[in-house]
Amino acid sequence: MAKGDTKADMQQVLAGEFLEIRPPAGEEWSIHNIYFEDSIEVYRSNGTYDLKFHPETSAGFLAKHTFHVTNGQFIKVKNPTAIARYIAYDGMQTK
Repeated sequence: MAKGDTKADMQQVLAGEFLEIRPPAGEEWSIHNIYFEDSIEVYRSNGTYDLKFHPETSAGFLAKHTFHVTNGQFIKVKNPTAIARYIAYDGMQTK
């Protein structure tokens, strides 16, 4: 993949589990939107520590943000509900 390429994914996330928005080593991404069909919790992580910085209590999206992520500093989106839910994101590769 090359700088400027779109990065996007949609996954079904089991109850209590996370979707990691984490590029492979050597790549950097700018994530602009996160979409979800029910409540989520958003964390900044370095793989050892997780910092919860944004809870949402209903379906929706986080739009027009700029989350810079690397393999060592990334975003985790938790599904805190009791059933599996879909979570998606999109952005661009910056390096």
